[in-house]
Parts: sequence; structure tokens; C-alpha cells
Amino acid sequence: MDEDVDFVVPARDAGLRSACEVVWQLSASLRAARGRRGLSMSDLAAYAGVRRQTVSDIENGKAWPDVATMARLLRQLGLDLSAVRPDSNE
Repeated sequence: MDEDVDFVVPARDAGLRSACEVVWQLSASLRAARGRRGLSMSDLAAYAGVRRQTVSDIENGKAWPDVATMARLLRQLGLDLSAVRPDSNE
């Protein structure tokens, strides 16, 4: 995770903080994989059947994606949830 990113989560709520970190890493992985494949947000959104704004919100940490949406997006990039680990750079 980026060193300059901080979550506004009380220190006592480690579970929520961990979940936020996982979602942030998944978002970064989605953005990186989309970039490597040369797809625009609009392209990925169309292929996955979601709005472009949904892709943007997920990639920018503004939305907490449900598992089905994230799985559809990753599938379009040739990935699946099991291949993306919170501590990986995929």
C-alpha cells in the first residue's frame, strides 16, 4: 500500500482498517491491470457491463465494490479475485 495513503479509521478498529487496505489494494490492482492492457475506463466498463463512473469510483477509492462487480471487472482483465492478493502488485 502507498505510504502516503492513510485511512480515517479509529486505531481500535483494526478489522475495518484491514478491510479498507484490502479494498484499496484491489482498486490499485484493477487500475494497474487496466493500464497494462491499454484499456480506458470506458472500455473496461463496457466489457464488464458497468458504468464508467463505477470503474472510476472504484479505482479512486471512492466506492466500496461488491464482490460480484469486482469479479466482473477483474475477469475482463484476465484476472480473478483469487489471483489478486492484498500484498501483491497485480
